[in-house]
Amino acid sequence: MVDQTVSPDSNSIVAEIPGSWNLEFDDEFNGNSLNAPWQPVQPYSAKATLPPGELESYDSAGVSVSNGLLHLTASKQRTYGRAYQSGLVQAGGIMGSKTAPKFSFTYGYMEVSAQIPAGKGFWPAIWMLPASYHNIIGGEIDVLETFGGNTSNPFFTVHRRGRTQQFSMNGVDLSQGFHTYGVDWEPDHITWYIDGQAVATTTNTKLIPTEAMYPIINLAVGGLGGRPPASTTFPEEMDVDYVRIWQQGS
Repeated sequence: MVDQTVSPDSNSIVAEIPGSWNLEFDDEFNGNSLNAPWQPVQPYSAKATLPPGELESYDSAGVSVSNGLLHLTASKQRTYGRAYQSGLVQAGGIMGSKTAPKFSFTYGYMEVSAQIPAGKGFWPAIWMLPASYHNIIGGEIDVLETFGGNTSNPFFTVHRRGRTQQFSMNGVDLSQGFHTYGVDWEPDHITWYIDGQAVATTTNTKLIPTEAMYPIINLAVGGLGGRPPASTTFPEEMDVDYVRIWQQGS
């Protein structure tokens, strides 16, 4: 069930995958500012910097809303001691805090329409962390990641209690236009989707998170994406058209 409800814009919006679904959350990013429950801060600490390996610092200056889109912008701008500045939004809080997430849900289908950037060094991601902030025990679901500028080779991953299962595929260049990235998270399976087509499934219940999760969307620089070469252009954006979450209906 949804633990903190955000009213959807319309109950007539239909999920891309089969099933009886009730729309519980819908942000179309209309207007000119970020809607609740999103926060433009990373979840690991109150500081804006990240562990070694990634080259960006997340800052609210890297997050904007206009023309019906959420823009996460990576720029070659030194911020908080890092060489790059970028954008992240999340519906949770700060790990280690006692503040409950602004929004979380337990089981359901999340669908994000987004256009990811091309270029070596970018690491766009759509993912979820547990409401308890104990991601080792509670788990992590990575709905989408692409590494090293190879936007035709997405990855789909679940982590829990020191175990990991990761899937990948080769297909169309996902940087060419908007695509939908979905995950159906249920007690007995997790299935990942691109444009309404199932691309990976796990039925390993030891890996499937059982507690409420909250969504995160970010555009990292460096890390698993590699160091940007001189040929990578900045600024660059990851654009998000909507985030929708359904749960099983009767």
